[in-house]
Amino acid sequence: MRIAVAAIALFAFLPQQGIDSAVLNHAARMDADRATDAGRKVLEVYEWIGIRPGMDVADVFAGTGYNTQLLGLALGNESQIHSVLGFFAATAKENFGLDFKANTEQRIEAADLTNVTIHSTLADLPDMSLDAIVSIRNYHDIGFFGGDAAEALANMHRALRSGGVVGVVEVATDNSGWDANTHRLGREAVISEFTSNGFELVDESDMLANPDDDHSADGFATGRHLSDRYLLKFRKAG
Repeated sequence: MRIAVAAIALFAFLPQQGIDSAVLNHAARMDADRATDAGRKVLEVYEWIGIRPGMDVADVFAGTGYNTQLLGLALGNESQIHSVLGFFAATAKENFGLDFKANTEQRIEAADLTNVTIHSTLADLPDMSLDAIVSIRNYHDIGFFGGDAAEALANMHRALRSGGVVGVVEVATDNSGWDANTHRLGREAVISEFTSNGFELVDESDMLANPDDDHSADGFATGRHLSDRYLLKFRKAG
């Protein structure tokens, strides 16, 4: 009995299986996606958030499916990946001249993924179904599209299991709130909205910082994945 108990205790402290970096070279991935990997530090971001194989994760406002495809490949069939087209109806439709759903479906099909489900909005996510949510360079679009942050965060909170986390990457600004001229949202505003709606800030990182970005440009011309970015991790309180 003592041996069995000791073995269980030892297992609890063994390192969890991490993400295999070879996934970045998967044949199904687009060359355009590979070209942005280094700037995004995408696997480092996932691991910092605490995402690992076997977890159920939502990619919120998934855009054309970069993170959806990569999460599906990296986490394996024991995981369920929920690709959410929009925070709410306005962001779930075609935007910026891109058909988000069609592009995401193309990436899913190319990688022959069977562990991905596409949802129109956050409201479609099942209750307490997720271990983690990623919102990568898009949380600001809640306000940009005229949405309600409290509604979006309530749906995230509802969909997360106890102790579930949200990783937010945003482009840095000197403003504390929204800067329409540069399409940037201040970290203070993000922290305030999350902590006012059932989340606690548990960590932040400067791994995506870029001191050469003076925060004066919108970043689309050079690539927002190379801009000065902040990274926040929130946990579902309680």
